[in-house]
Amino acid sequence: MMYKWLYLFLSVFFLSCSMNIDEFDESHYRNLSNLHFENQKGNTQFFEDEHLIKVSFPEADSKVEYDYLVIDSLDISAFSNLYLVETKIKTLPEDSLGWDSLSREVSLDSDRLKISSKIMLPVSREFWIAVVAENGSRSLWKVQVKIDGEVLSSSSTSLSSSSSVKDESSSSSAQTGSSSSTKQEDSSSSVEVGDPQILSMVIGGENAVIDQESGRITVQNLPFFK
Repeated sequence: MMYKWLYLFLSVFFLSCSMNIDEFDESHYRNLSNLHFENQKGNTQFFEDEHLIKVSFPEADSKVEYDYLVIDSLDISAFSNLYLVETKIKTLPEDSLGWDSLSREVSLDSDRLKISSKIMLPVSREFWIAVVAENGSRSLWKVQVKIDGEVLSSSSTSLSSSSSVKDESSSSSAQTGSSSSTKQEDSSSSVEVGDPQILSMVIGGENAVIDQESGRITVQNLPFFK
């Protein structure tokens, strides 16, 4: 009797395992709890609501350059993989449904990212990654890279140092000053200055009549001629 119950128990157990084996093979977990790069300064900052990751690096020098980043630490859910997003994302979704829809639309690199993987660093210092669960579900993350000593332009497409920004401002001011002085020279050169002329004259308390063409001055009724 005891063996009969044991046989029945084992049969039910194996049956339940076979029914749920697909669920075990298709995990939906896609958490990213740690991502760290070589030469990184400080800890990685995660902003889950914004799907944003921020990392910082010390100023580049002759020994350290940032043409690419190397992953030296990575912690994601079991059976999930990390990929680089190839699609350029311009507009961010406003809710979770939008994020799920966007994650299915973007294209991913064919090679998964792992420890020691190299990621080419764009000039904008931003790139996207995706954690892909075993069942195909995706979670997108935007990675923002801040490097000490770098100043990003407003368009985020070029880099410049603070000194070069000052140089551009000085050059712009010099051009403005040169343009103003040129306008002043042009305006002054367009005005012709003639010979001085006598417009009126009073002699002995009497107004004199001036003939501009002949240059003659006539005064009538002078007191000392009476």
